[in-house]
Amino acid sequence: MAKLSRRYATAFYELAAQRGLLGILYKQADIALLATRYDSFDKVITNPSIPKRDKYKLFRDVLTLTFKNKLREELINFLNLIIAKNREKYLYNILRDFTRMCREDEAKANVISATPLSTAQKAHIQKVLSKKTGKKIELDVKVNTDALGGIFMYVDEVAVDRSVRNALDNLTEFVINRRAGGIEQPLQNQEGLLS
Repeated sequence: MAKLSRRYATAFYELAAQRGLLGILYKQADIALLATRYDSFDKVITNPSIPKRDKYKLFRDVLTLTFKNKLREELINFLNLIIAKNREKYLYNILRDFTRMCREDEAKANVISATPLSTAQKAHIQKVLSKKTGKKIELDVKVNTDALGGIFMYVDEVAVDRSVRNALDNLTEFVINRRAGGIEQPLQNQEGLLS
C-alpha cells in the first residue's frame, strides 16, 4: 500500500513540478486531503456500489465550491484517474504523500501577535525562521489582542514562543526552582529567560 500511494504521489508531483504548478496544486490537494478525513465523504468515495461518475462529480463539486473557478484540471484529472483505477481506498495516503513531498522544502509558520505586524516585521520573521529551519517559510499572521505581549510562533506545529507571558512564566519557574534548591544567587538572565 505504501509503495502504491508513493508511486501515484510521485507521478503527480513530477507532473506538477514539470508544469510549474507545485504551489497551487499543493494547496488544492491539501483541501482534497482534508475532505478525505471526513467519514461520510470517505464512505461514499470508497463504496464500490456507488458509480464512478457520481464519485467524479462529488470531487468536482466539493473542490469547485472551495476554489470557485480556479480549480486546476490537473488535480481533477488526477483524482479521476485514482477513481478509474479503483484506488479510492488509497486516496488519503496518496494525497498525504503528495502534500508531504511538496512540503519537504517548505514550512508553514503560524504567528500570533498581540499587535499588527508591519510588512518589514513579517519579512524579518520569515527570514529568521527560514535561516533557522533551512526551509522556505510561508507565514500566516493573526492578531490576538488578548496576548500579553510579544508573539507566539508555531513552525510546522512546533512552538517557538517569544511572548512576554512565556518569559514571565519561565522567570517564575526559575525563581521557584532556585528557592527550592536553596541557591541564593543574584537574579540574572538565564538562557534567554528575559530576552
